[in-house]
Amino acid sequence: MKKIFLIFISALLLGTYIYADDTCSKWAEDSISSAVEAGIVPESLQSDYTKNITRQEFCRLAVQTYIVKTDNKTNISFETPFEDIDDESITTAYYLKIVSGINDNEFAPYNNITRQEAAVMLNNLADVLNVYKDSPRQEKYTDEGYFADWAKDAVYSVTGIESGDTYVMTGTEPNKFSPWMNYTREQAIATMWRLYNCNTRSFEFVLNNSEDDGYIYFDYDDNDSQYIARLNKNGSEPEILAEEPYIEIKKITDEHIYYIWSDTNTMYLSRMNKDGADSKILLEGIGAYSVAMSDNNIFYCSLDKVTIADMEGNTLSEFNIPDEFSIVSVNRADGSKVYINLMPKENETPSEPVSYSYKYDFETGELTDIDDESPSYSCNDAGVTDGRYIYYKVTKIVGWSHPMASYYISKCNMDRSEEVSIGALNLNSAEKLFPYGNCMYTTAFYGSANIVRVFANGGTQKITDFDRYYDNDVLSDISILDIYDGVIYYKMGLYDAMNNDKTVRICSIKTDGTDNKTICDL
Repeated sequence: MKKIFLIFISALLLGTYIYADDTCSKWAEDSISSAVEAGIVPESLQSDYTKNITRQEFCRLAVQTYIVKTDNKTNISFETPFEDIDDESITTAYYLKIVSGINDNEFAPYNNITRQEAAVMLNNLADVLNVYKDSPRQEKYTDEGYFADWAKDAVYSVTGIESGDTYVMTGTEPNKFSPWMNYTREQAIATMWRLYNCNTRSFEFVLNNSEDDGYIYFDYDDNDSQYIARLNKNGSEPEILAEEPYIEIKKITDEHIYYIWSDTNTMYLSRMNKDGADSKILLEGIGAYSVAMSDNNIFYCSLDKVTIADMEGNTLSEFNIPDEFSIVSVNRADGSKVYINLMPKENETPSEPVSYSYKYDFETGELTDIDDESPSYSCNDAGVTDGRYIYYKVTKIVGWSHPMASYYISKCNMDRSEEVSIGALNLNSAEKLFPYGNCMYTTAFYGSANIVRVFANGGTQKITDFDRYYDNDVLSDISILDIYDGVIYYKMGLYDAMNNDKTVRICSIKTDGTDNKTICDL
């Protein structure tokens, strides 16, 4: 029977001593003492160190290490997929993709762990922790022929992860791994201690954000107009920088805000200083979905071509759309590459026209179809990277008059090859990924709009738990504005249906899900 768990992470889980009447092997003494002192060893595993460790116990050790290493002490709501165990650490480890079951419904919690199973779980945890693991072991083990197919890559990966003057996991003899040998508690604690001490990468924006200047910048609308504003993170009143019938921020740099706006008839791309001064029109007569920006260029489209311009709006080059297509939108830009949606003219029908995603590289002149699976509109938000992979959100909309949307997160190699979906989620399509620490943050719909934490291997957890009705109003949307010093700043839209009135609220919450505050109502 499936069961819902509320996992309360607290200091009670953190043991701080080794039982005085218990002993361990001489080689493991220092590692066990240090691991216990660091708080990564659950109290239940601080004895019988030479005993074989079970699958359940290894999960408890792995989750405890994750909690201490990342300081992610949030309450997590997870539903167990297993029918033979109701342990919260196993459920957490499963959703973090550290471990899987022996089948869809069973976990076998009391089975002993083999060395190759430990290698897989340690390697998965290294992914979750975003540990440097670029150099797998090159020298082959003499007993490689006994490795399970599902464990081979993990064995060579984890035995190549450096931790001080050793590796997270080593062989039992020179060039011998012994994959089917049981793993003991002291071996598990020692290798977990080594993994705990490994260096981790921090996520950085692929398209660099501006340096922090103490403000958060955002666009919003009330019942009459739309605005760009900024708010001092120390909590001062918001300052209106621009007001138009329609306005939307496209990019923020160290010095400028780039934004699109419209009067009654025309759409523009403009630039202003970050204090709202010296506004300058760069482009005129564009569409709301026809502009994308990379670090150094502006991309925009008309009905028959895509243009690349410098940051002053000066044309650098043009790409004429093939005659068999009509252009629908410009989705995003990356260096010299622009991602666009094209509609085959033969598919233009009044009821259900369809479009496809393409990539055009202004350096090579190549147009590449990147959406050949099904007729759809694919919008890839600007991504974040951990130095190994690029992570980004994807929105796919099938149809036109009655569109159906699906949202998911993908990752690809740094050369933009080998794209892999790491999970289909009820994501808010308007929200990009915000990196902080070794996780990313975005918004999703769980009955209502909520902020979620995303892990590099696809696991997610809710940071907020808002109902559809918030303060007696309908919660219409949430959008993350910035993450700074462990605090998420976000914008909340509330709608009073009785009075046909909309309120925009600026709030903050810590990345561990605590200390949710209202900063101001706009």
